[in-house]
Amino acid sequence: MSATHLSGPLYVGGVPVLTGGLLSVGNSWFVDPVNGADGNSGAADSPFQTLLQAYNVAADSNDDVIYLKSYDGTTTGTARIASAFTWAKNNLHLVGICAPISVYKRARIAETSGAAIANLFTISGSNCGFYNLHWFHGNATDQAEIAVKITGQRNYFNNCHMIGIGSDTAAARTDCRSVSINPTTTGQGEHTFDYCVIGTDTVDITAATSQMDVKNGSPRNTFRECVFLSWHTGAGGDGTTFVSVGSGGMDRFLIFDRCRFLNAKSSSGRAMTVAATVNASAGGDVLFTYSTVVGCTDIVAGNPTNVWVDGAAPTAGTSDLAVNYTA
Repeated sequence: MSATHLSGPLYVGGVPVLTGGLLSVGNSWFVDPVNGADGNSGAADSPFQTLLQAYNVAADSNDDVIYLKSYDGTTTGTARIASAFTWAKNNLHLVGICAPISVYKRARIAETSGAAIANLFTISGSNCGFYNLHWFHGNATDQAEIAVKITGQRNYFNNCHMIGIGSDTAAARTDCRSVSINPTTTGQGEHTFDYCVIGTDTVDITAATSQMDVKNGSPRNTFRECVFLSWHTGAGGDGTTFVSVGSGGMDRFLIFDRCRFLNAKSSSGRAMTVAATVNASAGGDVLFTYSTVVGCTDIVAGNPTNVWVDGAAPTAGTSDLAVNYTA
């Protein structure tokens, strides 16, 4: 039996449902970077080849869903983009069809080899969901690079891996990021990240940079059971952090709930001084709840009064700053 393209929602018990449990009242579009063609219909058995073609035909504010196919564990099936991609439509969702592993999954979006792209994937739309995806920004172009820049509001990410410092060139700059929450309009945000991975532990950071930053008064961003990765071997990367929030960078709260911050110190690496830099005038409170930090000598610098950690102060005697067990 061949697959069927749904021109409308599938109803179960009167409720519109798409595969994977994603509720939708819109259309489904399919992308196969290897065997698809942009002249196809976009149905499951007649997929497009490029993500851009699927995006162009999908409707704005209609809860359409684009499904990105993966392949046999290699990068062959990567959805390649030759120029900066802006996801500007509202209520448009993207789902990767691959094994739901946490790191380096192969429902993958990356730049075309040799492309000089600063912001690989900008999400300026709102109320969009992104599931089971991997963004990789790793071309060696000497410019500020961000893998996923979020300028809209109220977007959701589930089981996504974002890598923005994917080359030695990027690792030598202070302005490259895996994720940047930087709303176009001051005060927009309210994004949620569940089970996501941000950063990589395979590129040696040689500059004082950060895997993620929050800017322009973005409020109420929540990370639940997420993993942050980094690695550096030399003194040049001693100022690197997982997260940075400057003056006025946020509003209300930034929550890291049951998150893991893993600097690969045990893999020929060097300890970070701090896991996060949070300005005392950041504009809101940063919460680390039931989270663990590995490979850092402290969670934040300067003991700012707007940072809260479950338990006692983050010293080697607490469960928040992980301690190597020695009998």
